[in-house]
Amino acid sequence: MASRIVEAGTVITRTRFLLATRVLKERPLWIDVAEAFPPIEQLPPPHKARQLHSGRAKTLSYTDDYLRRWNYLFLVVYTLHEIVTILTLILINVVWLQKLFVE
Repeated sequence: MASRIVEAGTVITRTRFLLATRVLKERPLWIDVAEAFPPIEQLPPPHKARQLHSGRAKTLSYTDDYLRRWNYLFLVVYTLHEIVTILTLILINVVWLQKLFVE
């Protein structure tokens, strides 16, 4: 998480802070010019300047998504076919055993 100084400060104030805490050993050459001619308008940081879009978000679809869907569909159909086959064999055997028991 960013500190308050990063969110609220400008490049000049952050550089002053780094100089005061002696993180920067030498004073940058550009800071005198920036202090002499400060920017006219301070722009908000990019993450705060974004506008929220109204409406639904745009759906993203990738080729991998289509492949996964087809693979899953194939797996489900194949599994259902195997289950039906096994149940059919079990029912045939049960009916066959019932006939043997009755005879």
